[in-house]
Amino acid sequence: KKKKTMHLTSQQQHKLQDANECASNSCLVMIGCQLLACVIIRHRQTLEDFAQQYYVIAAEIACQRSVQGKRKILRCCGPMVGASELAFRLTVRAFGIDLTWTPMIDADGFTKSYLYRKEMIQFHDNDPTVAQLGGRDRTNIIHAAKLLAQVDQVKAVELNCGCPMRCARKGRYGAFLLNEPDLLCSIVQGMRSALHGKALCAVKIRIYKNDPLRTLNLCRRLTSPQECGAQILTVHGRSVCKEHDADWNIIRQIKTVIPKHVLLIANGDVRSLRQLRLCAAFTACDGVMAARALLKDPESFSVPSDRSLPDSSIRGCALPPFRAALLYLKWVEIVGAPWQCIQRHLTEILERPLRQAPHLRKQFTTLRSNSSSANELESLYKALNALSLTIDSHQQDTTISRTQPPSSSSPVVVSVR
Repeated sequence: KKKKTMHLTSQQQHKLQDANECASNSCLVMIGCQLLACVIIRHRQTLEDFAQQYYVIAAEIACQRSVQGKRKILRCCGPMVGASELAFRLTVRAFGIDLTWTPMIDADGFTKSYLYRKEMIQFHDNDPTVAQLGGRDRTNIIHAAKLLAQVDQVKAVELNCGCPMRCARKGRYGAFLLNEPDLLCSIVQGMRSALHGKALCAVKIRIYKNDPLRTLNLCRRLTSPQECGAQILTVHGRSVCKEHDADWNIIRQIKTVIPKHVLLIANGDVRSLRQLRLCAAFTACDGVMAARALLKDPESFSVPSDRSLPDSSIRGCALPPFRAALLYLKWVEIVGAPWQCIQRHLTEILERPLRQAPHLRKQFTTLRSNSSSANELESLYKALNALSLTIDSHQQDTTISRTQPPSSSSPVVVSVR
């Protein structure tokens, strides 16, 4: 096919491209007619099936038509409580992540407690970060934003209006602040004024359930320079109830109503590099955020050309989960991390290989219990490196035994009916 395409003239190539687009459009028109027929006969189940099929094909076509390389899509690692510490942020950045978020910082505790402030302000020159604030007290949030704007590595300060947890419901902050849009807009406006251009003003929200117009109006208010003036808007495509899949269609509509200078970051149902590109093409957003996918596999959005692995032993590691775990331990040795975070990350990253090799799970559990202090990280690093080599050789032996023909000395039994 490549050789034939090389001999085509430019006019013939344009005709071929137009024919491909017509074929794609005709496919969408055909499914659209089927959707209309389902609406007429009011067949709900068939309607949902065709709607899902139409949605997937439309996203695929949008992904094919997007010009790769001309539009930079920000790959973002979202905030996670007890998991977005500095060592993990530096780990995912080594695998191609462009922008990271801190765990949610309690604005009340940040302004009142020096110890809490010292614990949460952990940054690195190689990690330009968005600091996320949580709370509903306007005065404390503005004061905390001023303090964070003085840190050079903080490129933006974000108000969290997307947390659906019980503590957020009880304190009426996070996603439950969306029920008070006037207070929300007042807080964002105060943050924008307090930052004085030292850092960007950002907001993360969820959508309203079954109310797209209300969602669009709120996004218009938050990003309007005359009212709030937020410069980064992150939209999680689910409502607080979380009973449905992420709605990329509403994110696509939000992109059309906000100013062009505002960065729109899409969040929800993105677990691989292909889904990231699909989401970016369909929603026309400026960046895509993921959290749980990167927690289990820090290389989810990685391209080999983007990797910057400092250690030759890590670069030579053949198994991706162990490669990420070893790099994480290297950063823990340099910048430190709570042991609870170390235990959680190693358990999440190495869950799949340990499931494939159950006889090694007990050995890994013993390693974790014996290495309960940060002083023994070097021994844990060496043990995990040896463990990766063991699993790699075990997989190679299994592959060889499957492909190796039976020896001539072994008897061959043939059953005849």
